[in-house]
Amino acid sequence: MKSGGISLILGKERTSREYAEHYFETESEMAGLFRLDTAILNSLIAQGSVFDAMMGPGRHVVHLARRGLSVHGNDFNRHMVDVAGKQLRKEKLKANLTNYDVTDLSAIKSGSFGTVICMYNALGSIMGSDKRQAAVSEMARVCKSGGRVILHTHNLFGDLSNWDDIRNLIDNFLARPKGLGRGDFVAHDRYLGNTFQHFFTAREVSEMFSKAGLSVEKKIFLRSWRQDRIAHGPLREFLSGGFIFVGRKARR
Repeated sequence: MKSGGISLILGKERTSREYAEHYFETESEMAGLFRLDTAILNSLIAQGSVFDAMMGPGRHVVHLARRGLSVHGNDFNRHMVDVAGKQLRKEKLKANLTNYDVTDLSAIKSGSFGTVICMYNALGSIMGSDKRQAAVSEMARVCKSGGRVILHTHNLFGDLSNWDDIRNLIDNFLARPKGLGRGDFVAHDRYLGNTFQHFFTAREVSEMFSKAGLSVEKKIFLRSWRQDRIAHGPLREFLSGGFIFVGRKARR
């Protein structure tokens, strides 16, 4: 795939109004994950300020605002910010919303938030390992000393008990389009057309956290491609559709 084609794909995700307004419609098959990841966040975040670094249409921003937490939501698609703001106003909830590129959050002071979250493989929409690392490092920077960064990603290995996941893994290693790296995929979305996604290995996430100055506090593996159950056992890394990592920033 030519670099111009990739640029067009990434540009659509940033500018599409239809994608923002119909996001939950296109992601309805992941309702089980959405229930589970919200429950996991509830168990991890009791109080304090929360920054949703790549909020999409604000699913978690709205939920955390309902709980009375101090919430700041951000997305690089202006229309996502509009959708989130509309829902907040409808429910008479308060949250700060911004339209920054997560790889450069220089407008936000270091150490501003007790918890930073980035859910539903939003980080995987960023092309290039250097840019993904920059995003994680920025999340760590705006996190308070002793605070936590919570990141959900899709698993490159997928559920290796599922033939479709095995086939996708083989294709990614042997037949991926020119210009894409290991873990990079071009998928199809009803409103975006072709869309870019990067799937991660657990080791890759651990290394990103380490480079950002975060120690891995917890790993939660999510079973099957629907990621609607928690996976257990020694093979969970290879029988999970994704995982949630919790990183702790060192106290100073």
